[in-house]
Amino acid sequence: MLAVGIFSLRGASFEPLATELPLPAALRGKPVWTVTTLSSGQLAVGFEGGVAIGTPGSDWQLIPSPNGQVVRAVNEAHGRILAVGHGFAAFIQKHRMEAISGGFRELTHIETTPEGWLLSGVDGVYHLNTEGLLEKQLEPPTGQIVHYRLQKVSNQIIVSSTQKGPWVWHDGKLSPAKSHLTFAAELIGGVTENYVLTSRGITDHLNQHALKDGINSSLLQAGIVGLIETDTLLLVPTFNAGLVAINRTDGKTTWAYNGIGEIYHARATQSGLLLGSSRGLFSLADPSRVEIFRLDGKVVLGAETTEADELAIVTSVGTHILQKAAATLSQSTLWPSSAGASLEDGNFIYEAKQFRPQSRFI
Repeated sequence: MLAVGIFSLRGASFEPLATELPLPAALRGKPVWTVTTLSSGQLAVGFEGGVAIGTPGSDWQLIPSPNGQVVRAVNEAHGRILAVGHGFAAFIQKHRMEAISGGFRELTHIETTPEGWLLSGVDGVYHLNTEGLLEKQLEPPTGQIVHYRLQKVSNQIIVSSTQKGPWVWHDGKLSPAKSHLTFAAELIGGVTENYVLTSRGITDHLNQHALKDGINSSLLQAGIVGLIETDTLLLVPTFNAGLVAINRTDGKTTWAYNGIGEIYHARATQSGLLLGSSRGLFSLADPSRVEIFRLDGKVVLGAETTEADELAIVTSVGTHILQKAAATLSQSTLWPSSAGASLEDGNFIYEAKQFRPQSRFI
């Protein structure tokens, strides 16, 4: 379904193609907080109570967290798998989690360093080496809660906070990030080729607002989870308003989709997006290339473009005309084909392929 409310929508006939990925029966329909692809090709899915490791539609292994709390991030590096979350950090080995001593309150992010891992959250920033030795790098002032984030930018790990910074990890230590001083005392939550997600909203790489103030404030109100940039769209997953698509040309909202619930985690894949939400784990085809138009209860008989470059969909109850602005039209992907097909001796032949139809209708 398409979201309505804080975002004005155009072309609401189309929506992205989202597919729920099957998780173990005990987890289906439950919140997914993070998902990582392991070197084995399996997914590591973080939920409240542990991690599920496996492949959708195949076998899964459930590994409980040390304290039964939510897993917020999973990272595989240096031949080990590390998980962090509410009140813990732990290595996953031999089908269980081995807790790391540290008295953590909440850890939310992990990034790999040449020496091990950086961990961050409301406790501060830690470095964990490959031998399991933990060293605190940054901590909030006594009695204060300061959020810290880790973000990969041009092969560097940038550490940001709502109080000071930013810093960069270099030669085994944190140093002031001189190239990012325009983002001082701002959280950096995501970086794409042209955009940066900060605690002030979405900016360009010079920290100038990239969207109109009304859209920017609405997105902040909705709770921005991440940024994904496609050829034509800026996709903004949010906690309260679902997935919001911004037209990169005019900066206006193209559509908002909340059919998968509240979004907790989002990352780009080769074919689109992988989203963890309050309803489970979803794969979303790149919506700048693939969209769906629902024709519930109707039989589609054919589709073709008109002289006005519209898309005509012929159904059992009439013809639906879609304007050019509602979809990117490509003759090569439409059917029926009007050339290159023949029927010989009862066999249907098309593009050097041949089969015998079960009836005279195709």
